[in-house]
Amino acid sequence: MHPMIKPALRRSWRDRHTMQMGVTRAHAVSIHPVDSATGLFLRRLDGTRGLDALRREAHRFGLSPRSVDTLVARLTRAGLIDDGPPPPNDTGTPRDDHPTSTGRPRRIHRSADAGPPVVHAAPAVVLPRDRPPSSGPSPSGPPASASRAGRVSPPGGRRRGGVIPARLRADQASLSVVHPEPGAAEARLRARRGLRVVVRGAGRVGASVAALLSAAGVGGVEVVDGGCVEPWDVAPGGAGAGDVGRRRGDAAVGAVRRAGPWQAARGGRPGGAVSLVVLAPRDGLAAYAPDPEVARRYREAGIPYVYAGVLEGTGVVGPLVLPGGSACAGCLAAARTEAEPEWPRMLAQWRAGGDREGVAACDVALATMVTGLTAAHALTFLDGRLPVCTGARLEFALPGLAWELTKLDPHPRCGCGAAAAADRDTGVAHV
Repeated sequence: MHPMIKPALRRSWRDRHTMQMGVTRAHAVSIHPVDSATGLFLRRLDGTRGLDALRREAHRFGLSPRSVDTLVARLTRAGLIDDGPPPPNDTGTPRDDHPTSTGRPRRIHRSADAGPPVVHAAPAVVLPRDRPPSSGPSPSGPPASASRAGRVSPPGGRRRGGVIPARLRADQASLSVVHPEPGAAEARLRARRGLRVVVRGAGRVGASVAALLSAAGVGGVEVVDGGCVEPWDVAPGGAGAGDVGRRRGDAAVGAVRRAGPWQAARGGRPGGAVSLVVLAPRDGLAAYAPDPEVARRYREAGIPYVYAGVLEGTGVVGPLVLPGGSACAGCLAAARTEAEPEWPRMLAQWRAGGDREGVAACDVALATMVTGLTAAHALTFLDGRLPVCTGARLEFALPGLAWELTKLDPHPRCGCGAAAAADRDTGVAHV
């Protein structure tokens, strides 16, 4: 065996004696206590050394061979270790040589409210930590502060000539059920044709969201991303196998055009104001813990935007942000920091990415699930109603895919203005 800490799990220091492997609640594990020598030794678990080689190197870190076996065994049982490929001319242990723990059995404490499970590298007290309050699905719908924001009236659309394309007949039938007033389904499909949506990110989620919106009749779908398509970007509805090596933006535009049901109009795509921005970064951390600065220009321009992505084994949809009317990324960050003071320190380490290697985890079925939900929520908004992810976030994690809806309240320390607007509505004043 060539032990390797799974590259899909980002590492961070919670404090001087606690390391965390992973970000999301479903898959993160804390290791405590970890001294500086053990922390340095963990860097050697990169899949390039067999166990014999690791035992020989242990003395350089003040560790015994026995402690190496114990540490590797405990990390393995916690699900943190993978078996890396042996390098050429490796003189370590054979691939079928497995470590045997000679120390005390590893203890893992799992609690929905206490953060990631804790693997004890030595006898220690589990450090409890709180999480931001969350709530399950509510029949009452989106937050009142979101519905107050406006921008949700059905988009106007003069009837254009021509019939609804046959590819949209099933969508028209569905809309007739959701919007029962006579002629509403056709009116909304024609309105979609005149809308502009910008999708930022052309990975497994972003490119497929763009194609779905185009297939649903949105006439102006623009995709923004850099670099070239990698084999792991390929997904149904998005970049295809034949797109590998092409520029991501070009591949996504091709997917959007193939999916579009409308006959190309003279004058090209709609040129009006952007109705919605979908932030679907290929790095799922930017959707799970978004940087408020990335969306500042949309907030200042009053353009609604929604986050979507996959991080580790967790899918994320939302929040849909109505500038000045519902919680934004800054509100999310402020609330998380209040509940978990270590959060900014860990987030800075994850964003720096010093220990990141390999391809980021993004299960294709999970990504497709995120894609469908994101597109459906976006269409609900574009058709004039507020989806449940307005001022809230949906999370669902492999393998069980139990979903959680977390309501996000506007935070008074955030400069987005949503908290002040909510206070005016309720007559609350902060002193």
